Amino acid sequence: MQTSSDTSRLGSIQILRGVAALLVVIAHVIEHPLTQIPNAAFVTGRFGVDIFFVISGFVIMYVTPDGPFAPFGFAARRILRIVPLYWVCTVAVFALAIVAPSAFKQTPADWNYFLHSLAFVPMPRPGGVNDWRPLLKLGWSLQYEMFFYLLIGLLFWCRSRLQRAVIVTALLVPLVALSLVVEPRADLFAHYANVNHLGFMAGVWLAVAHRSGLFDRIRDGDLSPAAAVATLAVAAMTVLYGDTMPEILMIWDQVPMTIAAAAIVATGLYVEAWSRGRNRVLERIGDWSYSLYLTHMFVVGAAWSVAGKLHLASPLALAAVGIGAVATSLAVAAVTWRLIEVPANALGRRFALAGPPRLLDRLRPAEHPTAAH
Repeated sequence: MQTSSDTSRLGSIQILRGVAALLVVIAHVIEHPLTQIPNAAFVTGRFGVDIFFVISGFVIMYVTPDGPFAPFGFAARRILRIVPLYWVCTVAVFALAIVAPSAFKQTPADWNYFLHSLAFVPMPRPGGVNDWRPLLKLGWSLQYEMFFYLLIGLLFWCRSRLQRAVIVTALLVPLVALSLVVEPRADLFAHYANVNHLGFMAGVWLAVAHRSGLFDRIRDGDLSPAAAVATLAVAAMTVLYGDTMPEILMIWDQVPMTIAAAAIVATGLYVEAWSRGRNRVLERIGDWSYSLYLTHMFVVGAAWSVAGKLHLASPLALAAVGIGAVATSLAVAAVTWRLIEVPANALGRRFALAGPPRLLDRLRPAEHPTAAH
């Protein structure tokens, strides 16, 4: 869920960011007024997040050099990419929980919970021992994002991208495997012994494959790889939507979802040369995707609250509310992207360029200079 100048030229990735964000928004628009969430809506929203996880794994591995990199600059860019908007939204939720607690179903104004949420440190929600989401519920995915960033940052010393991919996979596979034997949501360790890491790993290896030139074959007119992965995506999605998914996903639920997400991203990469510039709208929504992801529930909650007070009941009126919520969410995301994300990302780039170089210089082979990202 991040934008990088190194991947801005990959129009397919930007388009898929936009698609993933819209899947989450549409799912929440459908779910919010209902007491019983339809399985298709739940799967759609969760699938959108998994596409984000695959894209995050791809982007981070894609933009880090094929060798050592400056960990200080990497950390600065990741922190300034994620934290400012997340903090603004978290503070907004906390303030609303204080002044209008009736606006929330299960969001307490607890200071300890608030501080843990700001620090991306999971803790059970006060009064809900099985709910480890932060104060801003959508921030649960960022807990896994930040964990992945931490692992990649600690591997700054690796001599090649392939070495980094192998090591991060070796670190994450046991956590996925332990999800089979650890009681879900039992404690902090159980929170990270989770199948969510599969998406990041898939993205990491897609980046390694892309950097090796695997996705260049389409430029020579060979459409068979793109057709094969597109078929795989359709098959995996058929399995995915045919499954009644539990709230806590186990590995047999997650695997078809990750296969589908990874196959969709791979298809996009295969048709990158063809897709670039063909859908400016979705590419722009891709730019806004992080803002859209974090802010849309404010709009969705307000929209359905107004609809309830107006006692709207006709299908046409409810459809209008849903469409209006999506459109307004996009407008809000465009504003927060411009006012918060753009300056924060620019600041992150400046920090990256000004980071301490000495450690990197000692690690970097003289014949293979690399730039800090």
